[in-house]
Amino acid sequence: MNIDLNEIIKFLGGMTLALAAIGWLVRSLIIHFLSKDIEAYKEKLSSQTQIKMEQLKSELSITAQTQQIKFSRLHEKQAEAIETLYIDVERSDQLSKLMIGNFAMDCTLKEKIEEAEKIADEYLEINKRFFSFQLYLSENVCNLFMSYRVFAFEPAMMLMDDIQDSKKEEFIQEYLSNIKNMTTVLEQLKTALQREFRYLLGVI
Repeated sequence: MNIDLNEIIKFLGGMTLALAAIGWLVRSLIIHFLSKDIEAYKEKLSSQTQIKMEQLKSELSITAQTQQIKFSRLHEKQAEAIETLYIDVERSDQLSKLMIGNFAMDCTLKEKIEEAEKIADEYLEINKRFFSFQLYLSENVCNLFMSYRVFAFEPAMMLMDDIQDSKKEEFIQEYLSNIKNMTTVLEQLKTALQREFRYLLGVI
């Protein structure tokens, strides 16, 4: 049997080419299907990401709206507190002038005390209202009110206590001696309230 080496080489060469072609075809098919799978996965991932982003935007929007409502209500409370205190401060100014006039009158100590007690009752109501909404006021306003309270409210309210007449005379003199300080703090308090109210309105 004669073996033709040339034929064998040709045959093997053809087989190699065929295998190479088959290998290339299989590789191309694998890459093609993998590419389709990757594109599909990318589209799915993009779609899921988009949905999550929309959900996040929606949640953030709801949170922002909730916070806006909360701050809006807080601002309403602050505005109400400032307005109420400003009215009370104006009334306190009137009461202080009544108190000064009462103490300066040429009448008995008993008459002065009786009139002072009526005024002190209003002071107590103003004081009570302040502590009910002081949470919505700035530290500066609260400090100014407390200073004014020391000069105007406390000496007047002390007259309601059961103490000796000589001590009551001392409180009257203390009240009269604090008129200048009382007026200064009162004006500072009114200015601070006006500034804070304008700030809430957004005009400063």
